[in-house]
Amino acid sequence: MSKLQKRGYVINTAVLVVLFALFMLISGSLGGTDSFKLILVPSIWQCCYLIILAASLNLVLGFLGQLSLGHCGFMAIGAYTAALMSLAFQRAGVYDEKSGAVFIAIIFLCIIAAGLLAAVIGADDHVVEFEITPNRPDCLSVIGLAREASATFHKPLKLHTPEIKGCGGSIADLVDIEIEDAELCPRYTARMVKNVKIQPSPAWMRERLRNSGVRPINNIVDITNYVMLEYGQPMHAFDFSCVEGGHIVVRTAREGEAIQTLDGKDHALTTSMLCICDEHRPVCVAGVMGGANSEIVGDTAMVVFESANFNGASVRRTATALGMRTDASSRYEKGLDPMNTMKAVQRACELVELLGAGEVVDGVIDILNYVPQPRVLKLEPEKINALLGTDVSEAEMRRILLSLGFGLEGDTILVPSWRSDVEHYSDIAEEVARFYGYNCLLYTSDAADD
Repeated sequence: MSKLQKRGYVINTAVLVVLFALFMLISGSLGGTDSFKLILVPSIWQCCYLIILAASLNLVLGFLGQLSLGHCGFMAIGAYTAALMSLAFQRAGVYDEKSGAVFIAIIFLCIIAAGLLAAVIGADDHVVEFEITPNRPDCLSVIGLAREASATFHKPLKLHTPEIKGCGGSIADLVDIEIEDAELCPRYTARMVKNVKIQPSPAWMRERLRNSGVRPINNIVDITNYVMLEYGQPMHAFDFSCVEGGHIVVRTAREGEAIQTLDGKDHALTTSMLCICDEHRPVCVAGVMGGANSEIVGDTAMVVFESANFNGASVRRTATALGMRTDASSRYEKGLDPMNTMKAVQRACELVELLGAGEVVDGVIDILNYVPQPRVLKLEPEKINALLGTDVSEAEMRRILLSLGFGLEGDTILVPSWRSDVEHYSDIAEEVARFYGYNCLLYTSDAADD
């Protein structure tokens, strides 16, 4: 049970006790003996009122975030069930004043049991919504948000490193990949899975996908979507039997070419649109959506996992022209980290082995069309403080930058590959201000305000 849930239960119990005492005192006579008797031996209607209060309190706590809505819903159902039981006992003549205290205990047990049932069936999860600004595509992932949370709460960031057993063989013997337009596809990484078993994903994965607004389809497709949410790197899975000639070509569409995408719609392609093709036809609109001609279906036996980096402006123009903005295109168009493709495809293959969805062929095809160079800036504490109107120490600035994954070599700042938005010393000042606290910045009036 999380700290948030524990706090919710404590608040819930405390408020219930207070409401119970106040309700009993107000609803009966205020004489000492009668009031005391009324608290210990409530009437059947007072029990019903108390149960309704308990149910309402649970729902309020849920909307306030003290308990998950799943917990609150089940506990409210338990409370209303107890109310129906109390009325049934009264009609049957079972309820009397001597059994009042026992019945109150039954009410609380019903509520607690319903809360435990919510935990058992997985209805106690919490969903948090974030509004991410367009300049921070790295935060469109669980790992990106974890990195921010680590710096915010001064906790170490612990990232999982995928481990893959493999089954032998070599992907290089099975598929050949060629990139004709290196500018529009800076990096293309691929791995292959054989003896694929298409089946539903486990309940935990389906639930996490639904909570993130993604519809579960099957284990292979769900793995690509799961990795996209975790790493922020869109992925695609091809049915390898549909890739004619075992040859994948990343190129712009030819005049007159068309494709039917996974949503069942036909699209005419233009020569400016980047596509993933086999020897004869497009099988995917790069960065937007896969083609129906290479869709993962029930009898799919071999799968190629694609984890690529595409030019953001090109993806945006293509998605706009085709009228089909997708989860993948909305990420690509903001500019993604080319260094993330390998981590994502490795994680996907690890999940394949974890779910028993197939056997991962050894080897990776990784085509990198440029030599990555980290962006370098100079750390200038005086200049940053002058811009912010603060007196932040250099040591504190260094701590903030290191916690966010920036490298430091003397007065040189190495901008991490996932922070494409950091290009100027003013961007470094913004990072310092965010974690120093905007509320700590001093207000200064302009001459026009005087």
